[in-house]
Amino acid sequence: MKREPGVPPTESVVHDDHVVIGGEIINLPVLEKAFDADNHDIYIYYGKKCGGGSRRLFRKVGNRSSRYYPNIDTFRTDGSYLYEELFVNGKDLKVYTIGPGYA
Repeated sequence: MKREPGVPPTESVVHDDHVVIGGEIINLPVLEKAFDADNHDIYIYYGKKCGGGSRRLFRKVGNRSSRYYPNIDTFRTDGSYLYEELFVNGKDLKVYTIGPGYA
């Protein structure tokens, strides 16, 4: 990751194609998940070149495990979150936990 000078470690700045969190530059799309392991609300935020908006991931209900919100692109500020840059390839990958050493 690259650092953007002048951004304090507790601030975030959202641009059209990347977000700066605590001075670290993360390209969009980015995955946002809570530090709290019991919170399974995972959001994906997309940059303008990917159409913008966000996707909310949830436990599968019927044949659906996510919902896209084209007009919602505001990052959550109500807790502590981890951010990861996503690779965009059009594939959906699911990992299931089988035991303490297997996934």
